[in-house]
Amino acid sequence: CCSISGNGVSLLTSAALFGLITSVQYGYALQVGSVALQADCMSMGVDALAFLGNLFADCFPKDSPKKRRVELTMSGLSHFLLLGFTVKFVVDGIGDSQETDDDDSPGERQSMGWVVFGFALGGLTFDIISLLAYKFFGTRTCPDEHGHMGEDALTFGINTNMCAALLHVISDLARSSTTFVEGIILLNCRSIPATQADGIATLVVCSTIAIGATAALLTWMREVHVYV
Repeated sequence: CCSISGNGVSLLTSAALFGLITSVQYGYALQVGSVALQADCMSMGVDALAFLGNLFADCFPKDSPKKRRVELTMSGLSHFLLLGFTVKFVVDGIGDSQETDDDDSPGERQSMGWVVFGFALGGLTFDIISLLAYKFFGTRTCPDEHGHMGEDALTFGINTNMCAALLHVISDLARSSTTFVEGIILLNCRSIPATQADGIATLVVCSTIAIGATAALLTWMREVHVYV
């Protein structure tokens, strides 16, 4: 049994919050037919698993030779999973974004709008809580007597394990902001078909996932190079 550090508290908070909202949001996303919310759920589900993996890595003692290896493995796996799952939703989003006919009744559109808006608002709230947890409980690598940051220099002194988790939260903040705007459009702009609005939002969400995961993956590859 390992003791939970400040980083562990941050990771555990994020995993619990992301797991909770994902389990509830996915059911409603299927019910109202929002691909954007489903893509967001996919990403948050991977995030929650990544946080648990990072928490496992954080349990190793700092002087353990396995700690760095586990950190890099867990963070790299989360990046590859995000990029892999994003492809499916990009294909769905492209098809929906080209839809110009609005077959949904006003009631169905209203339901989708409130579901998207409500979960976006909840996601933004949870992201802010997670970021505050990182601010107050997360730790940074301090420079040594020569002013060197050590093995985490490429991530500005932030532990690689924590940096990967933090990037997931920031990415989700951008995705929640996108679905928040989509919810407002669905509720107030009747001239835009609901399917088209959701398709465009899906592409924005997936682009945010892809950009964030690619940037994190490049940083991870540099860290692996330094480690090797």
